[in-house]
Amino acid sequence: IQLTAELANPLGPNFGSPGYRDSLEKAMQRSIKDAKFEAREDRDNELGKLLGMRVGGNLQGSERIIQLWHFQRGPHIITLSVNTPASQRARAIKLSSELLAAIDPTGPQVAAPKSSA
Repeated sequence: IQLTAELANPLGPNFGSPGYRDSLEKAMQRSIKDAKFEAREDRDNELGKLLGMRVGGNLQGSERIIQLWHFQRGPHIITLSVNTPASQRARAIKLSSELLAAIDPTGPQVAAPKSSA
């Protein structure tokens, strides 16, 4: 499970555009040998525009499933990814969906600490 944040590339394609999706898919194909796209998802939800994909293939000598989602918060692109053995496909799909549903967006600013009272 990996959650990363990076600044959006102002010189690259706009987030959510067909060019952005194409560059994301090409990056996955370079990273995963014999990459097979099993699912693609573009939708709007409480996180904003959400781009997702599930890719199967050989990564570092073993058959893997990578489920990832990209969304934008302020100037940042957030990536949530789950990387599991292909034999754990159903578990990976369930886990990644649960993780995505658990994200509580607070906007582009740092949220104030929640009181414990």
